[in-house]
Amino acid sequence: EPEPEPEPWSPKSPKSPKSPSSMDKMQADFMAMVEDDTFSDVEFVVEGRSLYFTKMAMCVRHTHLRKLFLPGGRWHASATVEISDDVPRAAFQALLMFVYCGQVPAIHDPEQIEKLRQLADDFELPGLSELLARQTSPLMTGSPEYSGPLTE
Repeated sequence: EPEPEPEPWSPKSPKSPKSPSSMDKMQADFMAMVEDDTFSDVEFVVEGRSLYFTKMAMCVRHTHLRKLFLPGGRWHASATVEISDDVPRAAFQALLMFVYCGQVPAIHDPEQIEKLRQLADDFELPGLSELLARQTSPLMTGSPEYSGPLTE
């Protein structure tokens, strides 16, 4: 008797590689790499401290970052990128976490939220701007009901 044909892959399939649990795991794996320079090919120095990322992950996720790292781009030949002193580390890290993982850690300081909004515009990340617009109210009030990350 012939074996039954396998069911076609579907994002809703419980065996799907894109099931929420595997996506959550992937996000956690990427987040863990931020403080580890082992596989990093770019270091951002913000407020005198390093954040480590891979150009490939950033370039796959966002066109503007890809332009910065391509030949002729501002950061093309840079292994270390110094970020301006007027950019708070928490805001820049939140921006890069959005790029890497599609989520932003909870931020309760209105000045940092505004800086993140400005960075989202500067780096041409409309998805981050939209996310902040949807979630600003509980963040700005420091509401105890909201303490987790914002997710795309």
